[in-house]
Amino acid sequence: MKQIKFLVLLMIIFSNLTFGQDYSEQNKKCSEVLKDIKIGDDIFWEKLKLRDSCLIGLQAPHFELKTLENELFENNNLLGKVVVLNFWFTNCAPCIEEMPFLNKIVSDYKNTDVVFLSVANDDSLKLQNFLKTTKFDFKVVPYRGRVLIDTFKLFSAWPTTIIINKLGKICFINQGSLSDKEGNFKNILDKAL
Repeated sequence: MKQIKFLVLLMIIFSNLTFGQDYSEQNKKCSEVLKDIKIGDDIFWEKLKLRDSCLIGLQAPHFELKTLENELFENNNLLGKVVVLNFWFTNCAPCIEEMPFLNKIVSDYKNTDVVFLSVANDDSLKLQNFLKTTKFDFKVVPYRGRVLIDTFKLFSAWPTTIIINKLGKICFINQGSLSDKEGNFKNILDKAL
């Protein structure tokens, strides 16, 4: 029995390494819908949503995130859990507006296999000062380079939220506030569980 579990674990790790490498290539293919389109163009956001929906089902790229409390989260160690990644910064009005909604989601799913991580575009000191006056129940990761852009290769729109299922595959990408999408967001989280 132990040998079977070990073999299954090796297969999962191998498939993650393989699929993780394919993420960049598939992202390039998906991003072809944005070819010759500029940010100010009327169809930019519509095409961006098409590109993001093309990424659904892909194995998430490799990431390592260290929180303000020095907890280290690496996607290979999160297999078997659903991961909600929220990208934001302290001067982003839509980011702050969606925090009560996100706090409610954390509360609703507190006894489940969901890990809530927020990757901020601010340094530790600025975040600690901000969190003294604003409640945010996600585990907060201070600025770590351009995770949204360099790792996930997504347009830097804040807030952005990504859900990764228990198998490590992306099952949701949303650029913009989630506050008005509660039902859809919960349905996707429930399916990911």
